[in-house]
Amino acid sequence: MPDSLQYEMVARELAEHGCAFSPAWLHGALFGLIALHDDDHEAGCERLRVLLDADDRLGAWLRESYRALWATLDGPGLDFGMPLPEGGVPERAVAVIDWAAGYLQGLHCSGLDEVVFPDAAGGHAVDELRQVAAAEPRTLCADEEELEEVAEHVWVTAVLVRELLVVARE
Repeated sequence: MPDSLQYEMVARELAEHGCAFSPAWLHGALFGLIALHDDDHEAGCERLRVLLDADDRLGAWLRESYRALWATLDGPGLDFGMPLPEGGVPERAVAVIDWAAGYLQGLHCSGLDEVVFPDAAGGHAVDELRQVAAAEPRTLCADEEELEEVAEHVWVTAVLVRELLVVARE
């Protein structure tokens, strides 16, 4: 997304459109849509617009965000970062949970339910993400160090799912 790490800026943009979801959820959903490596960007953008019941102005902004995130991930991926708000561990833990939930929703919206992973690792990875998405913030992590570990685990797991989906697609 454009300036994806600027959580508060994205939150303001979403609030202007009356969206109830967080920037972390949206970022996760975008990554989930992109994870299937569908080169039809317009179809991915349209799935997201429909998922969010977005108006034309929000839909245009979502398309821009989708393309920007795709470009970041399609390169070396080193610029990727999970958008987390300023604040304490509880607020940031909620964002990690939201990101995982958004990612799973994006995968579902893209048809993950119909994908067969080439090995058990894919199913296990998705189960790991489901556990994070269903977690309570206070039980997910106790301090900043543990939060960083959980966020890194979610990121690595999401990348693993993405790579396994590439193998499944080929």
